[in-house]
Amino acid sequence: MDKLVKKALLLGVGITTLTKENAERIVKDLKKDGVTKKEGKKLVKDLLKESKKAHDKIFDLVDKKVTSILNGAPFATKKDLDKLEKRLKKGKKKSVKKKAAKKKTVKKKPLKKAK
Repeated sequence: MDKLVKKALLLGVGITTLTKENAERIVKDLKKDGVTKKEGKKLVKDLLKESKKAHDKIFDLVDKKVTSILNGAPFATKKDLDKLEKRLKKGKKKSVKKKAAKKKTVKKKPLKKAK
């Protein structure tokens, strides 16, 4: 099949949302126009392969864009929250140790006698 026709067909069917059923329907319609069964099977296989490639490419682009936007946004990431949680736990442990140390070192003053 002519590459130009194939490319036009890929564009025409909305390659990113192509399902096997849609590809088979398109080939069935092309059979009416003289495409052989062997050409039809190859075309379905090629259409689905191109559809998967386009889908994966779009998914990767969207993933990269979303990641880029989130990295630039003023939101805390899970990694940021984990670091903060560790710091808080570490600070809390130090605070508890300091309080315990103060309690041990505090001297009580004797009571004054009443006159």
